[in-house]
Amino acid sequence: MTDKILHIIQTGMGGERQQQNHIKEILDTRYQNITVSFRKTHQRGIISLNFPVYLDEEFIFTSGIFQLLKLSKNSDIIIYHNLFNYSSLISYLLLRFFNRNTCSIVVFHNNIEGPGSKLRNIYYKTRKTSIINFASLLSDKLVFLTNAQNKGYKKLCFFSKIFDDRSIVINNSIDEKCISKDRMKNLRTIDVLFVGRLSYFKGFQDLITLIELFNNNPLIEFGIVGNGSLAKNIPNYNNIKYFGNVDHNIIYDIYDNYNILILPSYTEVFPLVILEAMARGLVILVSDLPGMREIIKEGRNGYLFPSGDVEKMKELIFYLMNNPEEMEQMSKNNLRDIWKFTNEKQALKYLNLCEEALKK
Repeated sequence: MTDKILHIIQTGMGGERQQQNHIKEILDTRYQNITVSFRKTHQRGIISLNFPVYLDEEFIFTSGIFQLLKLSKNSDIIIYHNLFNYSSLISYLLLRFFNRNTCSIVVFHNNIEGPGSKLRNIYYKTRKTSIINFASLLSDKLVFLTNAQNKGYKKLCFFSKIFDDRSIVINNSIDEKCISKDRMKNLRTIDVLFVGRLSYFKGFQDLITLIELFNNNPLIEFGIVGNGSLAKNIPNYNNIKYFGNVDHNIIYDIYDNYNILILPSYTEVFPLVILEAMARGLVILVSDLPGMREIIKEGRNGYLFPSGDVEKMKELIFYLMNNPEEMEQMSKNNLRDIWKFTNEKQALKYLNLCEEALKK
């Protein structure tokens, strides 16, 4: 008899959803995998409960909870992406209460803190303290994307021994079919690409300031992929190309026309766009955040800069412009280093987790 997994997707944006899809594909090869999304989706094979959202909390209506509990009945494993708000904690507590003998694995995709007011950060920290302590007691495994993220959550956990016994780090991963054998084009200009939500959290307002410093510079071109509230601030310069939201099937064609990825975020865990850019040989410029230091080795595959430091971003772009040999070497390094992050090496660890859980 095939073992049954209930795979729950709480969030549905960007790299998180792509990574969840990678994991689902791996699990589908071995298990009867029922996948549920709290938010509306048109993806095949995923059941939408479609809870209404206010700010970042879902309104968990009775009918949706009954449907979720019904789907969880007789499950051997519950994998929950992503305990990050009170509504997810409530639903998880109900799932554990009605499925006490079922193995549970929780995957965390977000950080403890982010940019914002002190009051907002106190609220987030209080919420995540509740979440990590309940999750530590009620879960068989806690999965984190980086060591820095793991350490951040551990600081809020009152049960450090239990936390250590149950936590594991599994990096994000990418399909090896997306990895280029070599740079497809020898680009004569410095072409800088941003991919992500056009929001304050992603540092997009700093990117706009940076672009204005290079106003219509013919030697430096910018590409922007994504959408968000700050899209209206994109200046109408000749050296900017705005793609909006694009289908993931063609995103790699866009990467191939650029040689630098810039990510000026104020908070990140392990953005999938970094792996996508590495897979096409781009040099990475990213904010100096704890998780990013685990991926980016300065001078080998990119450079780090303090969040919000536009002058440092500008300095790094000029440096790369004047050192094309170093850019070429870093491009080659990324095309080699990306093989550490393939689905075969990373997402398969989830399969091992499930097999280990079922044995217990």
